[in-house]
Amino acid sequence: MNVPDPSTIAPIEDPTETIKAGASWGIRFLSPEETKKALPEYPGFGVRLS
Repeated sequence: MNVPDPSTIAPIEDPTETIKAGASWGIRFLSPEETKKALPEYPGFGVRLS
């Protein structure tokens, strides 16, 4: 899988619709706490820096 160029991705202010669309396909977004537990070898993954 290739990561898209960030300049081609529009930021999403409200991810509600994206989350709903993903959920309809069985995709679940992890909270920062769940990510920390699931991916301990990647500290800081999923953490917002803003």
